[in-house]
Amino acid sequence: EFYSENNTTTSYVEIVDVKEILNLNTLSPASYSKDLIEVRKLLQAGTAMYIEDLTQLISGTTSISKEDISNTYGIPYIKIENLERDILDMFLSQKNVKEFVNSDFQRYHRHIITKDCLLLAKIGDRLKPTIFRPQNGFDKIILNPNVLALYLEPNSRISLEFLYYQFYSDFLLNQIDQK
Repeated sequence: EFYSENNTTTSYVEIVDVKEILNLNTLSPASYSKDLIEVRKLLQAGTAMYIEDLTQLISGTTSISKEDISNTYGIPYIKIENLERDILDMFLSQKNVKEFVNSDFQRYHRHIITKDCLLLAKIGDRLKPTIFRPQNGFDKIILNPNVLALYLEPNSRISLEFLYYQFYSDFLLNQIDQK
């Protein structure tokens, strides 16, 4: 396509300031999509924040020994298939858990999750978010390596529910697809 002063932006061409290219340190077209340009404007204006500034990310255990897994008792062991499938079912359900880790093993204690968090797993090109809220009888869990936990920073101005719904928004899904 030819460049002309009358037609500087089309679906195939985007005129970008050299400073922006140097700032991003990439020429990847995905980095200059309309959604990501809008996000950068919000960030520069101070009306948006990076998710890494709002949360702490904890990954699941490296692996659990098969001998340490039980089908009847222990700490619930959360795998992708235990996360909720429907947007309306946002909370982790104890009835979906089929495997448990024997709580006698000290080596897993640092991997135990006991705080409110958003659990995330990637299935194909989609994310599967689910909220974990400790409650009586279901107050701690251990995550499979394919499941991540996002904790909100203390004094965060957003809620887990808001963050949960953001992971279903077209705006965020388009950004993930482009990355």
